[in-house]
Amino acid sequence: MAVAHMTAGRFEEALLWADRAVHENAGAVALRLKLSLCGYLRRLEEGKECLRLLQAIHPEPTIIGIMRDLPKGMSPKLVAAFVEGWRKAGMPDE
Repeated sequence: MAVAHMTAGRFEEALLWADRAVHENAGAVALRLKLSLCGYLRRLEEGKECLRLLQAIHPEPTIIGIMRDLPKGMSPKLVAAFVEGWRKAGMPDE
């Protein structure tokens, strides 16, 4: 649901769903999504916390490192949206 709302540009609604996933322990996938949404919504402190949590479970929390783990068939438009949010949230490229 979070990805669907994000794709439609409804970032606040997407963040609600991403928060639910994080609280239900959905792991790195939910944290990466929430981090991107925090970037779009300029919630930089919340984004820093997501990045900290992501660092604890992902060996290389950089944009390039995360992109290696994305599904190969993911829409290029969606990947670009994630990357834009991660950059806005302060995730390093390398």
